[in-house]
Amino acid sequence: MPEILSHKFCSKCKDPKPSQAFYKDTHSASGLTCQCRDCLNIQQEKYRQSPHGIAKRTAWVKSDNGKACLNRGRKKFESTEKGKLARRQIVLRHQRRHPDRAKARRQLNNAAARGKIARPKECEQCCQGGRIEAHHHKGYAPEFWLDVLWLCCSCHKKANG
Repeated sequence: MPEILSHKFCSKCKDPKPSQAFYKDTHSASGLTCQCRDCLNIQQEKYRQSPHGIAKRTAWVKSDNGKACLNRGRKKFESTEKGKLARRQIVLRHQRRHPDRAKARRQLNNAAARGKIARPKECEQCCQGGRIEAHHHKGYAPEFWLDVLWLCCSCHKKANG
């Protein structure tokens, strides 16, 4: 087991620093990384900005593992007060930019709540269950507010193009 050091020299900046300024590394003799946290953070940031680092990040974001990880983080953030406030601001901004869509959605939700329209349990295109969304395929004019296709999330994304 490596002995605990009170101070160590960084191999990059050559400064003596307390052991708390280094990350743990079980493979090294001292049990700490050879570079301090500050130097490693600068090095990681340079890599992230490089073409190779950007390509790696893009590939990870598109992978199933990356999508799942980002979704977990987003859900965790949205459960906090700050996340709820941010989400509400996004919704309000969208409603201000697209008042016709917001009004159509409100009318449709009110009609469904009053029982004028039945919200189906499966997609009209692929017949899968789950979360079903209303797609205003004829636009958001008042005469088409209640004329919708009920689609699952993936079919709705395809329909919106």
